[in-house]
Amino acid sequence: MTANHVTYYDELSYIEERIKKYEQSSLFMTNVKQELYQMNTDGFEEEVLEIRNHLSDLDEQKKVSTLLFDLKNNIENYYIESELLQKEFDNLPLDIIDKDKRNEIQTLLSSPKTITQAKKWIRNIQTYVDKRDRICFPKELTQYSDEYLVGTGGFSRVYKVKNIKEKRIVAVKIPINKDATIGKSFLRELNNWVSLKHKNIVKIFHYNILPVPYIEMEWCNSCLADIKKPVQFNLATYYIHGVAEGLYYAHKNNIAHFDLKPQNILLKNDVPKITDWGLSRLLTKHGTTTLGISLPFAAPEQFSTRYGKKDAKTDIWQLGILYYHLLTNSVPFTGKDFAEYGKNITSTNTKKLIQEDESIEEVSHILVKCLAKRKKNRYKNLKGFLKDIKKIM
Repeated sequence: MTANHVTYYDELSYIEERIKKYEQSSLFMTNVKQELYQMNTDGFEEEVLEIRNHLSDLDEQKKVSTLLFDLKNNIENYYIESELLQKEFDNLPLDIIDKDKRNEIQTLLSSPKTITQAKKWIRNIQTYVDKRDRICFPKELTQYSDEYLVGTGGFSRVYKVKNIKEKRIVAVKIPINKDATIGKSFLRELNNWVSLKHKNIVKIFHYNILPVPYIEMEWCNSCLADIKKPVQFNLATYYIHGVAEGLYYAHKNNIAHFDLKPQNILLKNDVPKITDWGLSRLLTKHGTTTLGISLPFAAPEQFSTRYGKKDAKTDIWQLGILYYHLLTNSVPFTGKDFAEYGKNITSTNTKKLIQEDESIEEVSHILVKCLAKRKKNRYKNLKGFLKDIKKIM
């Protein structure tokens, strides 16, 4: 009986400590959610890009683009943290936290903030972010200097750094955790990626698993997620052609990507380069199973085995969604969660949806073939896709 009381009160004390943590941090996380929305509605990004375009100095233009890119990435990182915080709060035991306290925390998590307050918070927090980002870079990697975090994915962080010996700016990718599971995932990505050498695939310079696992790759200062959309037809087609060339090369080497999206297509001197082969798999006659996916770009087979297993034709679907996105600044299928996305992607009349949009009339035949729900009705391979693309370039 006594032991049970001790256990209960220990747990209660632990939960109270967690409540304090929420009270201190949840308001900051809420501001980040607001900032993501407000950066678009207030025209913040458009204003910055307009200012950049009026600068006569090319280096200054690049500097503005880089600063905006860095800021958006840091905001996205904090947005992810806020979502995790909300999920953790939702999982707190109802029988331990009293109703009033729960309502108080929920209010903190959802309280609205004005544009001015959100922007002020971003300015204040940026100094902290800069310091934190430098501290997070592994001290064991002494061959680099001027470290700066530019992005965080599900399993890794990417830093912009200077290779001291080779005197060049590069990107370094490092796993967030270093347990056995993450290590295996990192090595799998490395094994697939390092074998790919193509102008439209981000190049790897150095890699190792000691003293810490890392990949050093070429630095690209922007990505397709960073450019203004809709993209002019010829430019969008040029980007997609480059991505398709890189994918076709990978497919011929029996490697598919499975996670094509604007964030994973980097730009270097306006040349599109595919990065983040974290979900890539060697293609075998048995196919693969579904792992992580980016829902707006996911193919039917990534939601249901009724459509078969993932293979090279999954990349063809995602390439079609990417092309559609560049031309329209939207995606053909939306949803609020996995189930709704899956339902919409597998049940919508894609051919009718595409043919009714006059803005993509010139490429509707290509998109319809890419976005066929049954893999057998898509392009047999990217050779056919590239042939059709070249006809309209």
